[in-house]
Amino acid sequence: MAPRTAAQRARTLRRIRFAELMLLSLPIMGDNFLFAAFNLIDSFFLGRLGPYQLSAAGQIATLAFFLVGLALGFSVAVTALVSQAKGRKDREQANKVLGHAMLMLGSAGVILMVALYLFGTNILKLMQVPDEIMPYASAYLFAYAWTLPAGFMRAVLYGALRGSGDSRTILYIHVVGIGLNILLDWLLIFGVWGFPALGVTGAALATSIAVWVEVAILLLIVSKLHTFLRLHRFALDKQVCVRILKVGFPSACGSGLTAFGFLAINGFINTFGPMVSTAYTLASRTVNIFNMPSVGIGQGVAIMVGHALGAHRPKRAERVVRTGAISTLIILIPLMILMFIKAPDFVQIFTNSAEVVKNATPIMRFMAVSTIIFNVYNVILGAFNGGGDTKPVMTFNIIRLWGLRIPLGYVFAFTCGVGFIGFYWSMLISNSIAFIAAYIIYKSGRWQKDLYAEA
Repeated sequence: MAPRTAAQRARTLRRIRFAELMLLSLPIMGDNFLFAAFNLIDSFFLGRLGPYQLSAAGQIATLAFFLVGLALGFSVAVTALVSQAKGRKDREQANKVLGHAMLMLGSAGVILMVALYLFGTNILKLMQVPDEIMPYASAYLFAYAWTLPAGFMRAVLYGALRGSGDSRTILYIHVVGIGLNILLDWLLIFGVWGFPALGVTGAALATSIAVWVEVAILLLIVSKLHTFLRLHRFALDKQVCVRILKVGFPSACGSGLTAFGFLAINGFINTFGPMVSTAYTLASRTVNIFNMPSVGIGQGVAIMVGHALGAHRPKRAERVVRTGAISTLIILIPLMILMFIKAPDFVQIFTNSAEVVKNATPIMRFMAVSTIIFNVYNVILGAFNGGGDTKPVMTFNIIRLWGLRIPLGYVFAFTCGVGFIGFYWSMLISNSIAFIAAYIIYKSGRWQKDLYAEA
């Protein structure tokens, strides 16, 4: 047999790299798909109650995105630190990161839960929730608040499992959690099989119970069953806390300010009335389900970059990012074309309101174009997150939203008189500029960091 040429070897390595990325990303895609599908099913149930109840869930989802976004920022740090420890084959460091992050984020979740009970109504007023929706939003918020401590701990546990390269366990547990959530939605929203008909409150309670069940299962796994991670008693280590804060704080600030920006956009959208607000909720939830493949690839890229940098293989990390970006485009472009063409049909699955369909259709079409750009940008951010270089990610996301999208959207919507669609013109512009800036900084190679060598 003739020896293989350099080109043949390169093709083989690309196929291996793609296969490894897919092995990590497919369970993450499945997990994200399940979550997006649950949101659509939740929307279907709440839509049977009426547009105001559906919009109320959307209002709280935006607020939850802000609160849980803080935890997800630190989850990025946990993933980066655990993945690099895995690359170094340093199990002790990985378990120290898990234990310290659980203590820090669990405490933060309890504090925020109490804050929601004390200031929740005032927060909804600041969000300019329409009067017709306010009673439903308040009921949902106070029932949802119990979710926060569990949600924060779940973010840490998921981040650690992903960092260890174990994305399948997350998928299995999320199947259980979402299946339970859907069942409890049906029972508690509509009052089936003798359960009380609680409406929007039932939807929030269903989510809270399901998240706590997921956390209980996760704790059992990392305490007794996992092959790499083990949660056990530990002595506080200042250096570990500093590492988590150093990587997690910029990421949490970026996630929090991004989510806060979406709260601001949600407030502006609310000024156009409850039908536009409902259209915004439906369009966003529908688009999210199409985003799932590329989101999974971006997270898979971050994990593989962490493993490569922990093993001191920066060139492999670069090739992983390239493979992730190409894979994202191949998967996403056909899906976005489908969504652009069939936007009204997707909206009509969830509502019979002609006004909601009319408002949601152009939103989804703008999102279809912008989403392609955003998700390649997201893969590039995976390189920074995998390297623990979260300051540029924070900067990109703040400028993208607060420096570009919100001010441009306000000018287009209110000064130029374009209306609510002005915020989607600004989304397209801001995502494009952020992608170009991220690519330029990515090419500098500053993200290729060994987090443990820096400590």
